[in-house]
Amino acid sequence: MHHRSSSSNLGRKTTRRSFTKAAVLAPIAGALSATSLSAQPLLAHAQAIHPAGLSQAQDSMLVPRMELFTMGDTLYHRPYFNGKWGNWAAIPLDSSFSLESFAATVVGQTIHAFGEDFNTKKTVWFQSTNGDWSNWTLLDVPTGYFTLFAPTVTTQGDGSLDLFGMGAVISSTSQATTPSSTHFIIKDVLHRQLRNGQWSDWEVLSTAGLPSGVTYGNFSTACSWGPGRLDVFVTGTDGTIWHKWFDNGQWSNWETQGTPANDIDTSVIITASSWGSGEIDVFVTDDITIWQKSFRNGGWSGWANLNGSGVIFLNNPVASSWGTGRIDLFAYGYTSSSTLEIFHKWYDNGQWSTGLNGDGWEGLALPTDTNSIPIGGIPTSVSWMAPVPNIQGNYQGDGIELINHHPHSFTMQVTQSGQSLTGTITVAGGTPTPFSATLTGPSLQGQVTFPTASTSFRGTVVGVNPVQLSCTAGGVLGVSGPVAFLVTQV
Repeated sequence: MHHRSSSSNLGRKTTRRSFTKAAVLAPIAGALSATSLSAQPLLAHAQAIHPAGLSQAQDSMLVPRMELFTMGDTLYHRPYFNGKWGNWAAIPLDSSFSLESFAATVVGQTIHAFGEDFNTKKTVWFQSTNGDWSNWTLLDVPTGYFTLFAPTVTTQGDGSLDLFGMGAVISSTSQATTPSSTHFIIKDVLHRQLRNGQWSDWEVLSTAGLPSGVTYGNFSTACSWGPGRLDVFVTGTDGTIWHKWFDNGQWSNWETQGTPANDIDTSVIITASSWGSGEIDVFVTDDITIWQKSFRNGGWSGWANLNGSGVIFLNNPVASSWGTGRIDLFAYGYTSSSTLEIFHKWYDNGQWSTGLNGDGWEGLALPTDTNSIPIGGIPTSVSWMAPVPNIQGNYQGDGIELINHHPHSFTMQVTQSGQSLTGTITVAGGTPTPFSATLTGPSLQGQVTFPTASTSFRGTVVGVNPVQLSCTAGGVLGVSGPVAFLVTQV
């Protein structure tokens, strides 16, 4: 696993390369020039998934799970597990990479993340299962293109991955002598698929259906409601959003989805989500207004305004879904306190969340080193139904008092029913002490309550085995002060 060095470019706010077609992003808080904005670090696409194809472990209770990603001095993720947010944690990155974009989806219980590396112009790919992040893998640039700009990814729920992006070529008028000053233009929407461990060749999506003179904007997004179905959305140079879908083994022509109250800039980032068969939700920002358009019962709705009264949104929203009737929406913004946060709004049981900041928007604090948004930065999220790992069984190990350094042997017997644990803990051959616990996070952090009020215990399960434990116990366990244990299931 590669760790980021202090020289990493991730999250820096310097300019690099510029587009000849249009500005990359609309102005943020008046700080950016619409005519001269250069390409940005880490454009984080939120790529939604349809959870129908997720593997469901036998004898495991499935609970909602999300991962929220953002950037500071490095790339961060924050887990959500069965109604509770965890803490931000850094993701190890290869120090040679300088990510320009970020996208993610989930297959089974594995997160697949993709980004565009500025240094190599290639797409980087890594995975995470149970919090263990793999090394990054470089994918080749499509033949005939300078780079795959802003990759976006989705899954059809059948174990496959579908990777899309904007194929960019160097402008014929570019006088660049270094990569950082290279000008390029968007030429095509590209697609390839990972199935059964093998990547397909790249395919170029046809422009059929686009009016004469209309070309692609800078970004695309994709979602799927199930096997055999893909939906792709792009901005057009006519100021509208265009939609193409794959069904019954073939691609449709492009069709227009129109635009909200005002035309959409070609640099706008779209996000799309599907929570079930025949269901699509598309989100986009026009200035500081967040708009939603939905596909239900075989037809499209109009554009609806999702803004609240208490939040000023700074850029485009991102969306994901963990199941039927659920949408989670995220965007950077400010309230009257002028504190930059990621704001979260969700759709459940037929209605949007209410009663929070900005008529239903929940504020989530950023990592402590994130004081401003890197140019073009937006969060990204993935959602799915995850099983609660089964840790029922017998454990044994050794520990040491952190104050007096006395060693202790340790055994634990655990009975589990969903997220509820009961059992006994025995230290140094003493009397077994009963306990109860409730598992409250994706890493299964459990607060264990002993019969004696003066005794506390906390355990963290990393995967399923081994279990890392810490204990502060008085006379009940025959321990003086805090003790650290590492136990293995037997």
